[in-house]
Amino acid sequence: MKQYNISHEYNIDLWDEGVCDQGDTPRDWIYAPLNPIRQKVARKLRLKQKNFQLSGGYLYFYAMYERSATFLDTMIAMRDMPLSDGTLTDLLREPLDERGQWCDFAAVADKYGLVPLFVMPDVGCHHRSDVMFLLNNRLRLGAMQLRKDGDSTARKAEIMEDIRAILCANLGTPPQTFNFLYTDTDEKRHLLETITPLQFYREYCGTVLTDYVTLIHHPSARYPVHQKYNEETSPEKQSCFHSMLSVELAELKAAVVRQLQDGEQVVIGADVRFQSSQMLGILDLSLFENDSVFGRDIAMCKADKLAYKLIAARHMMSIDGVHLSDNGAPVRFKVQDSHGAATGADGHYTMSAAWFDEYVLNAVVKKKYLPEQLQERLELPAVYMPRSERF
Repeated sequence: MKQYNISHEYNIDLWDEGVCDQGDTPRDWIYAPLNPIRQKVARKLRLKQKNFQLSGGYLYFYAMYERSATFLDTMIAMRDMPLSDGTLTDLLREPLDERGQWCDFAAVADKYGLVPLFVMPDVGCHHRSDVMFLLNNRLRLGAMQLRKDGDSTARKAEIMEDIRAILCANLGTPPQTFNFLYTDTDEKRHLLETITPLQFYREYCGTVLTDYVTLIHHPSARYPVHQKYNEETSPEKQSCFHSMLSVELAELKAAVVRQLQDGEQVVIGADVRFQSSQMLGILDLSLFENDSVFGRDIAMCKADKLAYKLIAARHMMSIDGVHLSDNGAPVRFKVQDSHGAATGADGHYTMSAAWFDEYVLNAVVKKKYLPEQLQERLELPAVYMPRSERF
């Protein structure tokens, strides 16, 4: 690895203070989208405390609760299928999946709202996957009970009571209402009294699902440029869709920069397994002289890497800033990871524009930052993209 003298200066820098920490769990799809929302809350309320955070554990609780219910509904529908069925076997092997995308985050937040971190702290179990062992085993037992029990409605309700008890014991009990006493930048104290999580989300968090689109850069014939796709926002709400649009790399990058210039962070999906150093906080194509598994420099373009499943949008992060050249082209990005302050400089990567081109696969932006011709594409019929084809 080369010796690096990386600049951490950005002419657009939206980060103030505070970084979240998902620990060793695959819950970046919850924590990364909370970064721009946290900033919106701080601005809306003019919070003095810059390290204000939102609870990732609150959303994780309801995400796993909803997915448990969906799994049980599937087991009821498949009750008469033999246990040797391949689809049923796969489901029993992994009843719950902790992973997700921005649309999953948005669906749960729209249904259950959000709460500040102090209302439902991220206790120790949020940083391990022990709770998944308990949930999955109860769901497997529930699948057996549903296959043997004729009264599936009553049995499902009984199982869901146990699921909720497991979640409460390990993660805490989600509040129905809470009080929020805060001080604004004028040193004035305010109290949001007996507010519900959904009220807090709708009144102060400023995120509306339909305002956003996921731009994807997947250079292949399978995903033609400017094709609109719809995908499920969650497995439990298959009738609710979030739009995706396949775009050119330059179009994706331009929309990201526009949103940053307008003062809003951008959530991205990327593959951080290549040419990255979490310790140094660097994402750059020249970080390692040879980044090949076999010790040989075997060239693969981005399209080939995607087609042969070498890369995928395995990790979500938020872009907090960008340094633009004199002609307006991005030189480097300031990227907040969700692994605490230990990553790079205060929890951030410095991402080169070249790394962005190669390993960033999608970005969630407001539709208004797209040029008119791309906004018009969003009005056309969409191709349905099942969850299994997400990348």
